[in-house]
Amino acid sequence: MINKSRAAAGLCLLYGLTASLHLLLRLIVGEQLLPVTLLDQYVPAFWLLALPTALICIGLRRWRSLALQLPPLIMLIWSYGDLFVPRPVLPAHDDGITLLTYNVSKDNRDFAAIARIIRDVGADVVAMQEITPAAALYLQEALADTFPHQALHPADGYPGQGIFSTFPLQNDDYWQIELGHQRVTLNIHDRRVALYSVHPVHPFLPERGFFNTEPRGREIDDILLRVAGEMMPIILAGDFNMSDQTGDYFKMTASLQDVFRARGSGFGFTFPSWIPVARLDYVFTSDAIAAIDAHVWSSNGGSDHFPLVVSLAFDG
Repeated sequence: MINKSRAAAGLCLLYGLTASLHLLLRLIVGEQLLPVTLLDQYVPAFWLLALPTALICIGLRRWRSLALQLPPLIMLIWSYGDLFVPRPVLPAHDDGITLLTYNVSKDNRDFAAIARIIRDVGADVVAMQEITPAAALYLQEALADTFPHQALHPADGYPGQGIFSTFPLQNDDYWQIELGHQRVTLNIHDRRVALYSVHPVHPFLPERGFFNTEPRGREIDDILLRVAGEMMPIILAGDFNMSDQTGDYFKMTASLQDVFRARGSGFGFTFPSWIPVARLDYVFTSDAIAAIDAHVWSSNGGSDHFPLVVSLAFDG
């Protein structure tokens, strides 16, 4: 019979070695190695495991194993500690907007629940991913009184996109590389804003091997190239299929603000809805737009993602 204390100590040792090695390789070679890239996709959930393993080590008095839990614990606190410090509440702006980004899931048939969430949020603009023809047919009618301006590109499967707005929309553009992406011009209080709703492909692609981030990286590069050519303020929303510890995320934040990181609290996990352990849904903005608030909505409406709600205002 396996000794439970030894088994627990062995698991803690295995985790500590794996986490510490991951951080060392991450520092030395970055995402050149597949194991590093794979574990980066699941940070901070992977680092969070250091909390229970450290407590087990203390309880078992395994001090050497406890030392191996410290690197991921330190990185967890260093990277996310500020998100658990209370922030001052910023006043709402008369010219501000509330935006909802929501992957409704191609398999979700509870269209009434989706519409109910959108109404409860009270958003001015909704950026929707994975909208199917059936969902579009229901929502465009159910939300017509609240959102008179709609630009929908439904599709079977993952590529569907749709934007619902209380503000006029122009220059609707849809394109597909792996999944679907959309750009519109919003006319907000006499200001023109470029709104992108995007959905870079997930790195788990069975036809290309176990785990491959290159297709997602190509889509991120394409999005950033388009954004770089904009002459107006930018809002970039969607399901990015990345954690905030990946190289693709740092490409985004080199030129854009992560609204949740600026004004959210907690880890902001949005996926999967049954046990949220990953932040895949984001809103990024250019410098001309200020972040006022960001939070994950408490209901998923039948989707495998929780929606992300942000409040934005214009600088200057």
